[in-house]
Amino acid sequence: MRWRTSLIEASMRPKVKRAAQLMGAMFDVFLICLPAWPQGNAGRILGTLTDQSGGVMAGATVTFVDTQRGTARTLTTNQSGEYNSPGLLPSNYTVRAEAMGFKTIERLGILLEANSDVRVDLSMQSERNRRKSELNPRRSEHHGIR
Repeated sequence: MRWRTSLIEASMRPKVKRAAQLMGAMFDVFLICLPAWPQGNAGRILGTLTDQSGGVMAGATVTFVDTQRGTARTLTTNQSGEYNSPGLLPSNYTVRAEAMGFKTIERLGILLEANSDVRVDLSMQSERNRRKSELNPRRSEHHGIR
């Protein structure tokens, strides 16, 4: 009886080995194709938020408004003042940045196409500097040229 079992096992070994090789090859193809699968047509808007002196603005709020669909996504800048909003649908966007003590800034009409990255770096003006220019409109209007 034992001899018969070993004979059956011996005849099954090449089939099992072949099936394992085929499964391994299919798994390899799956792993190679995996990076291309989730891409779809989404893009991203990224950038750096700085103040008027060039210092980075960590912890500021950045909002991405899809002007065609009326939807918005809000996030916070990291310690380097950077923001990154992946997975956005192709559309026209408005990017708005807000931080305490600074004037809100908006960049309108940003066209995000399928599978693309758009860099939008923003520089914020402090409320204190804005008030000075509002008090002295001639200074900001003429830019020092006479």
